Amino acid sequence: MKSIIQKELTQAASVLQNFIDHPANLAVIEEAALLFSDTLQQGKKIIACGNGGSHCDAMHFAEELSGRYREHRQAFAALPFLTQAISPV
Repeated sequence: MKSIIQKELTQAASVLQNFIDHPANLAVIEEAALLFSDTLQQGKKIIACGNGGSHCDAMHFAEELSGRYREHRQAFAALPFLTQAISPV
């Protein structure tokens, strides 16, 4: 079991390092951060959305912005875009 865990963590670290090694990825994250910052400074809200598991990520992201995150700070205006699946009768 430990070898499986080690292999998965090593693979995750490799994927992250490959992501970090491409400056374009960091530039896109910086651009998004500046857009979020400008949006909040203008008194607007961040709205996150997703589908399936990404929907859970969107909810978590909005909660991190509107909660205290790592330290006590003022909450940011953020919310997830929620939908409800409707099953045919």
